[in-house]
Amino acid sequence: MGREMGEGQPAADFGDQSMDIVEGQAGKQGDDEFEVFIFTSGSKGIEVKARPTDTLLEVLKRAGVSVESDIAAFIAQDAHGSDDAEMDEAAHEGQGLHKTLGELCVRRGGRIVHSHCRWVEVTVNYQADSFKRRFRPSARVGRVLRWVVTKELHLKEEDFDVIKLKLCDGPDVRNDIRLAELLKHQSCSICFDLILTPRVQG
Repeated sequence: MGREMGEGQPAADFGDQSMDIVEGQAGKQGDDEFEVFIFTSGSKGIEVKARPTDTLLEVLKRAGVSVESDIAAFIAQDAHGSDDAEMDEAAHEGQGLHKTLGELCVRRGGRIVHSHCRWVEVTVNYQADSFKRRFRPSARVGRVLRWVVTKELHLKEEDFDVIKLKLCDGPDVRNDIRLAELLKHQSCSICFDLILTPRVQG
């Protein structure tokens, strides 16, 4: 069985840096209006206009997110669209939703993930084995794939021509898709099958 990651990992401290926390674009303090992308459960990213003085809650409302008492949002920390960083985004709940984008260091091109789940229970099946671990809904599929291949099966990716995940009884999924986009019907769990095709030698 796979290891389960608990809570308590600190979020990265970006301070007052002018670097965009997601896309690595140089941000300018005092920009009037810019675009951010909101990812909600079961949907792709929605582009929303925002200002540094807008609160996280205001921006989420602009994307059509309904206001709930236990609403949670995650600011993705995967720079340049990469899922290499083994970190989990801190959820912004309660009063944190009333912080401004400027305070949260969210700038042009920033990704904000809203989900009804604070954690997603992920199961990956391979042959007769099943591996389980919790990820934040902002995590990408590629991070799940790398975890099960390198940490659980201890395989070398260069030994395979094809290495990918597909939804159980469903289609293949791209590595850059966030788990939140795959959640449906208020579920907080996702099941994948691991597909491996060994590289032909000689």
